[in-house]
Amino acid sequence: GGQAVQNADFALAQFSFLRRLLLVHGHWSYYRICILLRYFLYKTTAFALVHIWYSFYNGFSAQ
Repeated sequence: GGQAVQNADFALAQFSFLRRLLLVHGHWSYYRICILLRYFLYKTTAFALVHIWYSFYNGFSAQ
């Protein structure tokens, strides 16, 4: 048991603490993933708009 506790990301003294750990950890994980996806969508949109703008500027000549 001692080696498992040392190698674990989380160690609980009592099994009853598991509910709070999952709720808090799950909430923050969800929040961080939402922020990541928001920035990913903004980045992708900006990248696509630059290419569309350059295509219009270049007259769709692919040069």
